[in-house]
Amino acid sequence: MATQQQTPKPAKKTKKTLRAALPNRGYEFKDGRSVFESVDDGTVFKAALHKVARNLHRNEVDKVLADLTMKAKEVRKPRATDHSGAFEEARKQTPWASELKEGIISELLLGLVSARALHIKFMRFRPNTVDPRTEGPLAKGIDAFTGEQPAAEPEEHYKMYELDPKLIDNMMERMRKGLVADWDAYSNYNPSDEEMEGAGEEKGGEQKDLGDTLKGLSLN
Repeated sequence: MATQQQTPKPAKKTKKTLRAALPNRGYEFKDGRSVFESVDDGTVFKAALHKVARNLHRNEVDKVLADLTMKAKEVRKPRATDHSGAFEEARKQTPWASELKEGIISELLLGLVSARALHIKFMRFRPNTVDPRTEGPLAKGIDAFTGEQPAAEPEEHYKMYELDPKLIDNMMERMRKGLVADWDAYSNYNPSDEEMEGAGEEKGGEQKDLGDTLKGLSLN
């Protein structure tokens, strides 16, 4: 009796999450942070976004949100410090987003601005790991909106005191978790005696208090 061959079932397509659709080059998102606090807000926003980025391709989403950010720059009132107002006014003038309830667009863009700001802060301590030429239009739009941009190279304090890269990475990891950068205590980083000595010395050999040295370089 001949055995019947079973037709393989087509693999189920997994739905793309909103986080996976957002640009990620040139941003430092805090660990465990959702795009929206409300699941319902995320669902509503995603449905609206589908109108202009049907498959939620990252490049399309990048361009759409960049346009929204540049519109916010245009409508922002002089000397205004509340970004939310500009974001919501831009929403009202953007057809695909205009019917979203107030607060959804500003929550999204404030989160992206914050992630971009953290990336820019990190560049004060380490060489930029992202080629600026590969950053998308939203990153450039946020920079135009805030007037900030990544440094071309780390600040002189980093070079002068030659801080151990492990220490810098540890402090950055703390910031991704929403913790304070505790330079004096070295957080959970346990360097060797030689590393401890080297991290606190100037090139000439004079011992410096690491916390005092870095007060002006806080990541907070």
